[in-house]
Order: sequence, then C-alpha cells, then structure tokens
Amino acid sequence: MTLVQLKLFIAVIDFGSFSDAAHQIGVTQSAVSHAISKLETKLGVVLLERKSGRVKPTIIGEKISIQARMMLQSQAVIEQEAAVGRGVDKGILRIGSFGTTSSIHFLPQMVGQFSQEFPDATLEVFEASDQEIVQWLQTRRVEIGFVVPPIVGFDLVELGEDELVVVLPADHSLTKHQQVPISDLTSESFIMSRAGCEPLVRALFRRHDIQPKINHYIQQTASILHMVKIGLGISIVAAGSLPSNVEEIEIRPLDPSAPRPIAIAFQDLRHLSPLAQSFVEMASFMTESNAWS
Repeated sequence: MTLVQLKLFIAVIDFGSFSDAAHQIGVTQSAVSHAISKLETKLGVVLLERKSGRVKPTIIGEKISIQARMMLQSQAVIEQEAAVGRGVDKGILRIGSFGTTSSIHFLPQMVGQFSQEFPDATLEVFEASDQEIVQWLQTRRVEIGFVVPPIVGFDLVELGEDELVVVLPADHSLTKHQQVPISDLTSESFIMSRAGCEPLVRALFRRHDIQPKINHYIQQTASILHMVKIGLGISIVAAGSLPSNVEEIEIRPLDPSAPRPIAIAFQDLRHLSPLAQSFVEMASFMTESNAWS
C-alpha cells in the first residue's frame, strides 16, 4: 500500500469518477484503475462501487477513506514542516465554505491577507452547505471549515454574526412593521430554505412555539427571492446571503432578533498543518482587529 494509491483512491471519491480523478491528478485513467485494483487486492476488500452513474465508496471504503485522508494530511504536514525548515512557506490548504455569507463576506479578505503572507501557498476552497462542511471536517477532506455554531467536537474561532431576516413581497401587509413579530408568521404561506439556515429557522420556530404553513422547500436563495417577489409566500433567510440590490422585495429584521454566528472550525490546532495553523492565527487576529466592519 502506497501513499500514491491512497491519493488516487481519495481523488476518485472526491471527483466521483476514474476519468475525472485521472484528469485532475494528471495521469491516465488506466493508471488510476490499476492503482485502485492493487490497493483493493492488498487490503482484500472492495473499496469503490458505481451508483447512479457515479463512483462512490463502499461502507468499508468510506471508513478506510477517513484514515487515508489522515495519512495524506500527515504527509502534507511533514512536507510543509520541511518547507518551513528550508525557509519556504508553501503547500496546499483546503478550506470548506458555505454560501454567500462566508464566501463573500469573510473569505475574500482572509484569502487576500493569507496570499500576501504566503504567496507560494495554494488555497483550495470547496463550497457546500454548512452541514456538509462539518462532514468534510470529520472525514478530513478539509482542514478548516466555515460553520454556524454551536457545533460539537471541534475547536472554533468565532468571526462575527449574520442575522436571519424576513423577505416579503413589496405590497405585503407585514411591511408596515420595522421589525416583523415572529408570532405574525403563523398564518403566512412560508417558503423554507433548504440551504444552511434551515436548522436555525426551525429552531427559531420551536423556541417561539410557531407552526408556519410551509408550502415550498427551495435550495437556492435566488429562487426563494423570485418566488417571494411573485407572491408565492414569505421566507426567512440569512441577511448575508442576500444580493446587494434586491428589487420588488422588502427585507425586515425579526422581533425578537435572530443572530446567526459565523465561525471557522478545525480539529485540534496542534495537529493542523503549518499553513492551517497560520490561517487560524490570522483569522483570530483579523477578528480581534474587527477587520470585517
């Protein structure tokens, strides 16, 4: 069993096919297939299977992939430590980011600052829902992930707060409020976001004993806004996920307010790569310096 075989194994999982993995790594598809075959023979188990046109890990393959990612991460740490010893700061740092709030309001400033300090380093940003980011942190696909606290089992650096807001058609009766009482949402046709804020919205309803009339479930914020605009319902979304210019829609804060904390999460600062440790230190400094205002 070699690190090259493990790297190709993980690449197939991440890209969902042998051909895409081969293209990304820069080898032939037959080389990838041969490496995976030798790895399966060595371990005596089937690691990958094809489902719905995509290659996915088997149950044992999923378990082994977690350990494989840890081994590859350890290799990256060794290489980065050696580079630091030579006076060179380079390597790859993988970060998970969710939606507009983190990818636009926090990440660009952090990437800009980090790139100035480590011009030879490569940042790979993977975007998904915040629930998926947590899974990626657990499986070591990323070293650092933007998350919405509270979250168990990780160290956190809280960056700041977003806020849940109500989005309404321009002529809706609730626009008369400067802040919309949560209790007034009970009788309204509601569009539930399937994006990252859904758990917070549901927790908010439970906390205030609200049972909204959920008529639609939508993943994309842009689709939610369009449905609100044409009068199909109202919704609650994160203020940070909204575009800067929204026409024919009214946005109101909630009463009581519903803050949404944003943080970066990671597993044990001592075991992170040097680049990841530096990123965490930079994020802490930028937060203390109020760089987001």
